[in-house]
Amino acid sequence: MAQLKLAIPEKPGDSELDTIPFILGGVDFIINFLETGLGVMEFSVAIGAITGPVAGVVCNFMALGAGYAAAEAEIKYMELKHGFSLGVVMGADGVGPKHAAAYFGHRSFARNDFLPTGAKVAAEAYAYGLLSGYSQGRALSQSQREIFWRDLLARGKSLPGWNDFRGESGNSKNWSSRVWIEYYIFFAAVFTRYHMSSQEN
Repeated sequence: MAQLKLAIPEKPGDSELDTIPFILGGVDFIINFLETGLGVMEFSVAIGAITGPVAGVVCNFMALGAGYAAAEAEIKYMELKHGFSLGVVMGADGVGPKHAAAYFGHRSFARNDFLPTGAKVAAEAYAYGLLSGYSQGRALSQSQREIFWRDLLARGKSLPGWNDFRGESGNSKNWSSRVWIEYYIFFAAVFTRYHMSSQEN
């Protein structure tokens, strides 16, 4: 069961300014791929996260934690969080797999001469986080999605960058891909700040 779905109530509170007091840790980012829907599978193929059996991807990701140095573990968790936050806001907003992949599915990671495996670890963790977040966002009911976005909007209003989108939702049908990307980056940052742990455990 997706942890985000368990953290968000099905019914809104009395106030439109209600926020949700939950924090997700590293273990909450892990999903059971057997529970994912068709859209998530399509997304995973589009970003190149799955080229064989689904179980192979899970095993490959889990192997990242075995015997790695602290620097690699830190990179892994940072990129896992980053991917998860972007995935969850897109999934909860109903972004289709093709658009989600076009927005954030094809990042490149620079080589690190001091940590040769760093780019590979980062890329795999980011892709897994993106897929997991997208899956968990899509798993929310319509009521939960409304509560989720009410929470992010209430929190986002106090942060730098809010004015870029204030009052612009009515024009969103005319937004370019670049604006959508900036929109999801902003709200992914809001989600990370208020709902994700800074440590793996």
